[in-house]
Amino acid sequence: MPRGRPLELESELLEVFRQNGRVPSPLDRLRSTPLQAQRALRESTDVLADLFETALTGGQARVKGMPRRLVNMIAYLMQHDAHHRGQICWLARELGHELRSEDTMRLWSWKALPPMHAGSRKVRAR
Repeated sequence: MPRGRPLELESELLEVFRQNGRVPSPLDRLRSTPLQAQRALRESTDVLADLFETALTGGQARVKGMPRRLVNMIAYLMQHDAHHRGQICWLARELGHELRSEDTMRLWSWKALPPMHAGSRKVRAR
């Protein structure tokens, strides 16, 4: 895959969000808190799920404006997610932290994460 392609796909996805009137809230990558990042991820996931569901129930092979067929986009997003989880594991090891089996299970959502708290408001784990 040529350098820069994932960022091009991100831009294309944002354009699809705009075309469908469902642009997730922006996230400041330098100043956001874990809770804000979790909310932004949930919002983006919900928008994508809605777009995919609409296309699937309508018998469409693509979401309007997406650069790839629906099944290819879902596969790409799963691979992209796995890539970032791998980066987290690699960085943890590089910094001298050996992930326990329990950590790995939670990282891959094979075991429920404990809910995060912001004041008295609970955020549901996926």
